[in-house]
Amino acid sequence: MSQQGFFTSDEDFSADTPRDSLRNGCAACGLHRTKIHTPKMIPYLNNRLNDEENENADILFIGEAPGKNDDTQGFQFVDKSGRVLRAAIGNKAFFATNAVQCRPATKGKNRPPTEKEIGCCHRRVMVDIKRLQPKVIVPLGNVALKSLIGDRLSGPVYGINRWRGLQIPDQHYGAWICPTFHPSYVMREERNPVVSKIFKEDIDAAFDCVVKMFPRESLEEVKQQVTIYPDGKDAVNQLKDFLCHKPLLMAFDYECDRLLPQRDGEIVCMAISIGPDSAHAFPMTDEVKPIVKQILENEHIGKVAQGIGFEDTWSRVALGAEVRGWKHCTMHAAHVEDNRSKYTGLKFQVYINFGIGDYDSSVAPFLKAKDPTRKNHILDARLEDVMMYCGVDALYTYRLAVKQMEVVG
Repeated sequence: MSQQGFFTSDEDFSADTPRDSLRNGCAACGLHRTKIHTPKMIPYLNNRLNDEENENADILFIGEAPGKNDDTQGFQFVDKSGRVLRAAIGNKAFFATNAVQCRPATKGKNRPPTEKEIGCCHRRVMVDIKRLQPKVIVPLGNVALKSLIGDRLSGPVYGINRWRGLQIPDQHYGAWICPTFHPSYVMREERNPVVSKIFKEDIDAAFDCVVKMFPRESLEEVKQQVTIYPDGKDAVNQLKDFLCHKPLLMAFDYECDRLLPQRDGEIVCMAISIGPDSAHAFPMTDEVKPIVKQILENEHIGKVAQGIGFEDTWSRVALGAEVRGWKHCTMHAAHVEDNRSKYTGLKFQVYINFGIGDYDSSVAPFLKAKDPTRKNHILDARLEDVMMYCGVDALYTYRLAVKQMEVVG
């Protein structure tokens, strides 16, 4: 039985396309009215294996758009790049569709789809995913990747090289997302055997995910594991307990009134996680500062942070604390695991490891400032929202650290 995602029709919007265009869908796009043979091409099921008909498949490949041969024959991946894909897949059943389901062409020649066309077709792709309920989705190339997750992340998607080879437990779709190259790129690089080898390995890994247990956990379930203390006084007893028991590993996170610490800078709140299932967030009031300083300076409590430099510097400048017992930096470990560009940020790491996309949208606008030494607008945000965001950051930092330690130590 395939996993059921929990996206709804109201959520299916592309980050890069006006919502009015998406509401109009095909009417706003107009590709279906051009001189093509197969408008609104439905997903194709490659199910004839060993002369036996399979009624279903657990994996969905999403390409860019139909080409001339696809449009003429009425189904996806029948041209040269399609043969490259089928050769890599071998004797396995699969569904195939495209991010844009009508052939984009100019003067009879194939052309890349426009941003508007990708956005207008986005809802059709989402409806197909919801109907097919694949266990694994393989976006092939930049266009498919952007269509699939472009509206789910708080930052830019960037290119396929940032993503290929990953197996992402996407909680929105309830499926593994396994991006890789578009087969047309593999075809263009036919003289480079490394590209075709990587492509085949990515495809094999995607099929392995069909039988891999899917780790289901929604963002709401994660938030329920964060305890918020509206007043610093309420957090004192919990902090004393941390100091008494001296946990072997403690992830912590600050939310501050600016990026770079200044003498008049302020730590607005702090969150601490000492286990994978709980975090505690509280405002940085005068009542908690002395005990927080004791915790930070206790070398028997192992410290973890996403980017040690930020928390370490803010601790010294704002609290007068010399942090002792540093054990792990999740940002540095992410770079050791994989040195690709735009790879080490916490939000990106949370998505690729735990499948949770944008969880900072309610707070992120308040954290921005033109000058990193100047105040942002965090004090204008609801403190409860900021503390919840801080708590989720700390909890995921702890989980990520544990996972990384198993790989890089």
